[in-house]
Amino acid sequence: ICDICHAALIQRVDDKEETIIQRLLSYHKQTEPLIEYYQQRNILVNIDATKRIDEISSEIASAIQERGGQK
Repeated sequence: ICDICHAALIQRVDDKEETIIQRLLSYHKQTEPLIEYYQQRNILVNIDATKRIDEISSEIASAIQERGGQK
């Protein structure tokens, strides 16, 4: 029960500890190696996603424009 509104709380399947652990394992196995792969080829662009959406969009657009035509 919610302490504020007293509604019943529901735990989604993707909020369960087992699901989170599996996602982290998958990340470390499948995604993390890609980060190193693209860093070594100097084609990874890091974007700070904690900024405002307009700033993030601008950084993404700039990165695409700067790398346009590079393969």
